[in-house]
Amino acid sequence: MYENKIFDTLKINKNNYHANVYKEKYISTRKEYVKAIDNLSKKNASLEWWVSSPAFKFIQNDNIYHAITLIEAIKKFRLDNKVPEIIYVKNNLIKNIIEENKNYLKINRKKIISQTKYFYKLKIFINSTKTLFNFLIIKFLSKFLLKKNINRKLYLIDSYFILNRSDNDRYYGKYLKKLINKNNNFQVIPTFISKNIFDFREIRNFFKIARDDNYIIKENFISFYQLLKIFYLLHTCYKKLNKKVFTFNNIDYSEILKYEIKNNKNFELSFIGFMNYSFFKNIKYKKFSVIKSINWFENQPSSKGWFYGLSKYFPRSTSIGYQGFTYFPEMLSIFPTNQEFLSRVVPKQITLIGKAYKNLINEFTNNIDFKIGEATRFEYLLNLNPKNFNDRKIDYVLILSGIKDIDLDIINLTNKFIKNNLKIYIKAHPVFNPAPYLKNKSNFILTDENFSYLLENSKCFICSGSTSALMEAIALGINLVIPKVTYFEDIFISKIKLYNNQKALNSDDFKIFIKSRVFLKKPFDFKKIINSEFFNLSQSGNIDKVFRI
Repeated sequence: MYENKIFDTLKINKNNYHANVYKEKYISTRKEYVKAIDNLSKKNASLEWWVSSPAFKFIQNDNIYHAITLIEAIKKFRLDNKVPEIIYVKNNLIKNIIEENKNYLKINRKKIISQTKYFYKLKIFINSTKTLFNFLIIKFLSKFLLKKNINRKLYLIDSYFILNRSDNDRYYGKYLKKLINKNNNFQVIPTFISKNIFDFREIRNFFKIARDDNYIIKENFISFYQLLKIFYLLHTCYKKLNKKVFTFNNIDYSEILKYEIKNNKNFELSFIGFMNYSFFKNIKYKKFSVIKSINWFENQPSSKGWFYGLSKYFPRSTSIGYQGFTYFPEMLSIFPTNQEFLSRVVPKQITLIGKAYKNLINEFTNNIDFKIGEATRFEYLLNLNPKNFNDRKIDYVLILSGIKDIDLDIINLTNKFIKNNLKIYIKAHPVFNPAPYLKNKSNFILTDENFSYLLENSKCFICSGSTSALMEAIALGINLVIPKVTYFEDIFISKIKLYNNQKALNSDDFKIFIKSRVFLKKPFDFKKIINSEFFNLSQSGNIDKVFRI
């Protein structure tokens, strides 16, 4: 028996006909959607397009992909004669598309109800203004505080500064820092990312780091006029699109696509992409040359601007993308496509940290040269002590990914089933603080312990979503539970082999598991990592060998 109404949702805690059809369409539509975006990109190959949300393909918070998935699911409901009488949708954008196509979908008598008329216009404007003002402040201060003599032959490493600290260690590890100090040719270009407007404490810390001779501040090479122009272009570029610009399986999604571009939820990354392009354009005119460059490559708008600028102004430079992370099948954006390669917004070479990823990242193109470099940020795995695993003090550790919706799903799912006397430690991701959501959840304890300590002292990890901690736990062979809170855990475990003491569980099985405490009593064999298929931990002592550049 099927329900007479459904709520469209990205959550998969339900196990019924409609939820299962939506899940199947969410996964199976993936390749067809990438092909459609690639075809659209052929006609809109400007930088404004490449740094936009649709070109980013970050489907976790994408109204376009969700609308397509829902409508493809409705087609299946109709074929099976199981279309519910009422369909509740997220917003009016999706409602309007379904209403306009009721006749084609043959659901004329069904009722479509929008759960909200509010989208996110005000929030987007506030965030975009914050981005502009912060970069204007950095530009202004850099004119007075950072005057350096810079070698005109540049060897560049792309990095980030976020949450009051340099994230070089987080992105590349301390090992690379030693190599940069040893090889003065290479210089870091930090990208400033802030959660707040006029956060002078963060800006002050940024400049403390930036004074180092191994740093180049891109804002020094970008004019105030260019920063203002970037802001204007990102808020007006949607006007260049034709009225009917994007169709998918005979349904017109043009309005929702334009809305996503106009109200860009990834505005800061798009702004940084334009800044990266402008940086390379300006240093070209100042007679600099880029000999080599390394980009932290997640195929975000920031990276697209980086390679768009490099390919146009320094086509002969040796430039690679470094994927210093593991396998995240839910992050469609990290997989480069043929059209991205042809448009030169992705690198010709991507350096991976383990051979296991080579046949996973090439899902949508075979044009890119994939090489295996060194896993610099995971060097600490070499120092784990097997003896420490014998005296484990902590029962459960819940590892968060930093993606708010996924993290809250795992917290809420765990909270439903834990007993009063059971304590679960939570290791938060730097970009998301769960503390406000734990006020009435006394069983959870936020911990600041470093990750290596938690690996050595925990009886069982609970981990899911986009975090490399998941692959670290698998490689080490520790007790692990992967709650199925997204649509991609099944894909993940079909590609990555788990040990017997590692399980991916739906909500019902997860409930049984938590209550039984089975892994708290079960010892495991620690797998010493040297050069596993997941992490190449060689230490060549040479930057060129680290990145295979």
